Amino acid sequence: MLPSKILIPVDGSPASLRAVDFAIPMAAQNPDSLFVLLNVQNVSATELSGEFMHGVQERLSQAAAKALEEAVAKSEAANIRCRQNRTYGGNDRASVS
Repeated sequence: MLPSKILIPVDGSPASLRAVDFAIPMAAQNPDSLFVLLNVQNVSATELSGEFMHGVQERLSQAAAKALEEAVAKSEAANIRCRQNRTYGGNDRASVS
């Protein structure tokens, strides 16, 4: 069986965590499966200007970590490998970490 990557957008909401639960049985059928957990933190233009710029990246990183925390725990409990992608951006820009 070929390895599979399963992309799951996660924002920490109950619906996104149900998506993880739904994907677990699919991934369990293939031991080489990988969950790619994606969290997007939206940044408005006001947050990127002036005094707000200080600490924005840290706050976004903390929010992404919190949103992904339970999804990662569910993946680990099911013995499914996962990779976390945290994306930051607004309507006109994005960066992935």
